[in-house]
Amino acid sequence: MTEEQEPSFEELLRQSEESRRTRVEMGEAIEGTVVLVTAETMHIDIGMRSEAVLYRTGDEREAEIKSGDTLKVFVVQPGMEVKVALDPVVGFGDMERISAAFQAGEPLEGKVIARNKGGFDVNIAGVRCFCPISQMAMARIEDGSEFVGKILPFKIQECQDKNVVVSHRALLEEERDRELEQVKAQIQPGARLTGQVVKMESFGAFIDFGARVQGLLHVSECAHQRVNHPQDLFQIGQELEVLVQSVELDARGRDRISLSRKALLPDPWNELNLEKDQVRKGVITRKVDFGWFVELAPGIEGLIPGRYLRSAGQKLEEAEFNEGQELEVVVVDFDSRQRQITLAIPGWDEKPASALKPGDTVKAKVVKIIPAGVLIQALEDPARGLIPKHTLQGATFKSLEKQFPIDGEIQAVLEAIDEQGRYNFRIRGDEEFVDDKTIQQYVSSDADMKHNPFAAFFKKD
Repeated sequence: MTEEQEPSFEELLRQSEESRRTRVEMGEAIEGTVVLVTAETMHIDIGMRSEAVLYRTGDEREAEIKSGDTLKVFVVQPGMEVKVALDPVVGFGDMERISAAFQAGEPLEGKVIARNKGGFDVNIAGVRCFCPISQMAMARIEDGSEFVGKILPFKIQECQDKNVVVSHRALLEEERDRELEQVKAQIQPGARLTGQVVKMESFGAFIDFGARVQGLLHVSECAHQRVNHPQDLFQIGQELEVLVQSVELDARGRDRISLSRKALLPDPWNELNLEKDQVRKGVITRKVDFGWFVELAPGIEGLIPGRYLRSAGQKLEEAEFNEGQELEVVVVDFDSRQRQITLAIPGWDEKPASALKPGDTVKAKVVKIIPAGVLIQALEDPARGLIPKHTLQGATFKSLEKQFPIDGEIQAVLEAIDEQGRYNFRIRGDEEFVDDKTIQQYVSSDADMKHNPFAAFFKKD
């Protein structure tokens, strides 16, 4: 046939027949084109008169195959109908490939084909390999049936003749170590990181950053306001942005990571605008031995010390206050650097506003017995004062304790009010005149005057 002549149909048919594959071998790897996909089979043109058939097994890879795809398959049954599979045929494997991967330390993909005593059978390049159960995963495996049929990467750990031992766990550990180094490189003081809440205790929440690296978000660093328990703010599994405060080694040489969420939140102190003598509203949060704490804004509390729990000179009963109660308070003092605020009840520094005048009779209760006499408090007036000891005939400290029991009620007459606003009473009905000589006998020396809290009542102009 000359160059100018076109081949005849017969010639083309002959050439096509000559180029066709006539036979295949068991385990042989063949590349072909998918020509038909049905519910049960896939037909693949491998260059023979009839197509090879791939029967579906439920493998996840089968769902991605479509007509026109070029596919590498392996002969599982030669003959009139060539049956093929996606995986190499065990017993017809490539040991040279496995040996080369072992020498190079490179992983190979394999399919877990069975669970056996002590581990798993794995098909890698057509070679039956053994993976011990302890080398399949990081966690303890109870059953292992969930791994059968999966295609996973394996590291060749032993390769002697046809005895090949592999490990999937070794690759997982290498990946974990790489991830661990990446995570640790990010965890530096001052870094802002996002982690997941994995555990909560009364003292704080544990935040996981991956690769089993966890830090502690102490309860005091959860928010600016007082937090009783982290579960009041967060949930397990919640993603949380935090600030790394410090990274230290504990006694066992492990990283101890301290975190803060409060540091990333707006500081309510910047919006507080406190001033001394300012009147503000607050909510009582809790009682302590030395006073009450009052929340002025979210995250900001002030203290009303016990000595400031009074109004217009009168001590207030602490039972009048309850947690959660709203009330007005006065800012006595504050320190922005130390984050401390001292509060008081309005009127805490006012003098008693009494309507009594000398000669008035009042009903009063006994407050205290002191060396100078008996302290009493008017029941219907804020006036508080002294019944001097010298006005009580034959009185001694012990006799006064018996005669005037604490909280006992008496009738008293206001004798006088000095320039400092102190009140001097006498027992009603006791009209005995006390002359200068009697006073001098009671106040016999400068020392007596110095230690007498009511000495001013007895001084003469």
